[in-house]
Amino acid sequence: MPKTCTTLLTILLTLLSASLAAAPIAYSINSDSGTVDEDSLYRIDLATGASTRVASLTPEKLDVEGLAFAPDGTLYAIDDESLTLFTLDPNTAVAGTPRLISGLSVRSQNDFGMTFGCDGTLYITSVAEKTLFRLELTGAATPIGPLGVNISAIAAYGNPTRLYGLGNGLDGDQVTDSPGLYQIDIDTGAASLIGTFSAAVLPYTEGGLDFDEAGMLWGVTDRRIPDNAPSQVMRIDTQTAAVSENRILNEIGFESLAIASPGGCDPGSEPPPPPPPPPPPVRDPDGFVPVPALSPSGLAVLAILLLLGGLIATRRL
Repeated sequence: MPKTCTTLLTILLTLLSASLAAAPIAYSINSDSGTVDEDSLYRIDLATGASTRVASLTPEKLDVEGLAFAPDGTLYAIDDESLTLFTLDPNTAVAGTPRLISGLSVRSQNDFGMTFGCDGTLYITSVAEKTLFRLELTGAATPIGPLGVNISAIAAYGNPTRLYGLGNGLDGDQVTDSPGLYQIDIDTGAASLIGTFSAAVLPYTEGGLDFDEAGMLWGVTDRRIPDNAPSQVMRIDTQTAAVSENRILNEIGFESLAIASPGGCDPGSEPPPPPPPPPPPVRDPDGFVPVPALSPSGLAVLAILLLLGGLIATRRL
């Protein structure tokens, strides 16, 4: 095969691999599904919404409500039923040695949120106490201050730490609670509303929240109550709470989300603004809908077509 063609094919294969690998992968646990596979770890493709079951948690855990990657890449989980913190293998769902959580005045229905900061500080929130805590890996919790609203998911980004919270959609009486995105003061615990979610976010109770490696914020919502409906995943603008890339998953009851270790750890880093949405497809006179060329799918299609063209050209040489 001529050297030029070999080089071209190598470039095209690299382009194809990069386009297919661009989508972030998240982890969650269907702790509120009520199905036979309840309390299983799932891997979620945020680009498509496809969720794949990894395995049931071993030993069994009954109510994992928070997942977070530490700065060293270790995945941690917090269980409301047993009030324990433990590591979790993302490939097998095998749990490490549990650490009993101390320092909480309420021992149930905490609906925990959990996240790590760049400095390794582990933050948790408790709906039962409406409080932000600092949690040691030994399990010792220290209250920071009252949140003022019900927040069941948190995500940290940057240096110094910026902490964001997902407000609960419905309260215990199925009345609208505080559905929206909040910024939380890491020194006082006070939560300030950034924006209320639009109707694009379907009715939910609780959820999960995390940043991907590119600094984009994602959320997942538990919609078992009131509609016994599958969870919804979406990207959230940290400046306005506007949502995009909404996708309905194929499983019910996700209350946690872990995507990447803390990001933006260079001093002064802030979450980047979300990229503008792609323009809507426009049909040409013949009825064809063009594929956005710069999207991952568009790049993949382009790479495949050019690869086929290169192979045909080599056969003629």
